[in-house]
Amino acid sequence: NDQANPRVVVPVYANGDNRLAGSAANADAIYAYNYNTVGGQTTLGTMGQIGAVWGTAYSRQADKLYYAAYAKRHVNAGPLGLNGLYVTTNAKSVNNTSSTGNFVDLNAINSAFNAGTVTRNFAPGAADKSNPNYDELMFGEVGKKGMGGMAISDDGKYLYVVNLNDARLWRITLGP
Repeated sequence: NDQANPRVVVPVYANGDNRLAGSAANADAIYAYNYNTVGGQTTLGTMGQIGAVWGTAYSRQADKLYYAAYAKRHVNAGPLGLNGLYVTTNAKSVNNTSSTGNFVDLNAINSAFNAGTVTRNFAPGAADKSNPNYDELMFGEVGKKGMGGMAISDDGKYLYVVNLNDARLWRITLGP
């Protein structure tokens, strides 16, 4: 029963530039587990697939989980950058990373959408998640670039996301 032991999904983070080949790109980014289960989490996505995300939303109608890019110190955004939304299909049952990937670059479908740009410094650690990096230019950007909270309408037709760069709520059409 989904209600008695619901699936919980949370973003996790790994140090380093996940856009380069290395341990940062292969690190876990999304964990799923059943609420009443101790241990035994499943990895639904890697840092190389989705990067740093914060907002998450589940569509019951489509059985999809959506994730929104977020500016986080020591962790790079995913392949779509700060304008990126990512998705996991078959979200209730999938137990691996093969169903997670790019959904849409919101700036590509609406040039008015701009979640911002940031300058990064992953030296000296670069793509190795076990080595430190400076990323000092991110101090003033966290919470101001990328996307924040996200929700899906009750009918599953719309996804709402907060753009932290322009402090606006945006509506994205998911389907009829």
